[in-house]
Amino acid sequence: MADALFSSAEAKAQLASGVVAKLVKAAEASSLLTVTAHGTVMGVQWRRVAEAAELGAAEMGALRDWIEEIHSKEAADRFSSSLPSVAVTVKEELPAAALAPAASSKLVYSTSAAAATPPAGEFERLMAGGSSASADPFGLRSSSLPLPSPMSDTEREDVAAHGFDSGKIASLTWLIHTARPCPPNSVDFKYGVDPSAVRKLYGGLQSSVGTLLWELVKSDISTMKDFQNHFYRAVQAAVDADIRARISNHWTEMMQYFDSVEMVRSYYKKFLTIRSGRGLPKIIDEHIVMLVMCSELERSRGGTSSSATAEMQTMVSTMEKQTRSIESFKETVTDLKLKVGELKSQVNDLKTGHAALKEKVGKAGGRDSRVCGFCGAPGHTEAYCHKKLADEAAKKASAEA
Repeated sequence: MADALFSSAEAKAQLASGVVAKLVKAAEASSLLTVTAHGTVMGVQWRRVAEAAELGAAEMGALRDWIEEIHSKEAADRFSSSLPSVAVTVKEELPAAALAPAASSKLVYSTSAAAATPPAGEFERLMAGGSSASADPFGLRSSSLPLPSPMSDTEREDVAAHGFDSGKIASLTWLIHTARPCPPNSVDFKYGVDPSAVRKLYGGLQSSVGTLLWELVKSDISTMKDFQNHFYRAVQAAVDADIRARISNHWTEMMQYFDSVEMVRSYYKKFLTIRSGRGLPKIIDEHIVMLVMCSELERSRGGTSSSATAEMQTMVSTMEKQTRSIESFKETVTDLKLKVGELKSQVNDLKTGHAALKEKVGKAGGRDSRVCGFCGAPGHTEAYCHKKLADEAAKKASAEA
């Protein structure tokens, strides 16, 4: 199973780990569940493993997309269709009592009535309570005849959701895919079958006049007008009024939900994969809408236009320059604070020296006749005035700050 999943091939696209774990577990549970074929048969084998693994709708869709990417669209389309049914005849052994020859019985009449016609009451009793062979003279109850398959839970839910039977759902599915009248008397045309997987019916339509929904989904140049024309043709081709109303209501709702053809393509790509062969269980499937919206959000986050990218880069560059300027200014302020601190320390040293010198001079008792023209103190001139030097240093520090 690891080889079929390409688990060791880094160049190949990989499935989600949760889906891989379920598929491996289902394959290990039965030796018959394996994927060894090539071509379209591979899609059948993958479908058997996926159903045994009980994958959910989203997981089935992811597996189908992976098969188309890794292998081929034909294998993916075959995976999307239902599994082929195989009729198995069960022969039941009859009990020995039933195989024993029946005992002969005689009707005894009186001599006078021996040749008379049996009474009406006796005739009716023989017809009503005869042997088992007479109760089923043509073998219509034989176990060798195919019995009608029971309706699955999904089919029962779809019938209730549509309000009409499986035959109409099959017609609705065909009209959604092809926008053409339904094919008459085809054994492949039934509920649960993806029309694109029926090559005999679907293959000839690709070259005929008209549109196919899968082709519009795969095309990069399809427009909203193309989708509108497709569903208009589908409504015109529908004979049943219920089917016409279902298709018309669906497209009307679609135009209210989506205004982008890319999102319409994304919706139908997921819808035709997840709800394959099931008509329109919901006019608009909210689960698929959510998946489309999430994908669009991821795409918007991941890919931006060139102009938006350039604008974003310019803004980032400007913010980086401003950040560098702010950091440089902070460094300059820090340096100035350090210098101011050094100047204050020098001023304090000068004050301390001046006080010591003044005390020393006073103790010496000698008085200099010179008087300072700056501070007016005796004993020195203005050129050697400590007060003047201190004031000038303080002004210089204030100016640099």
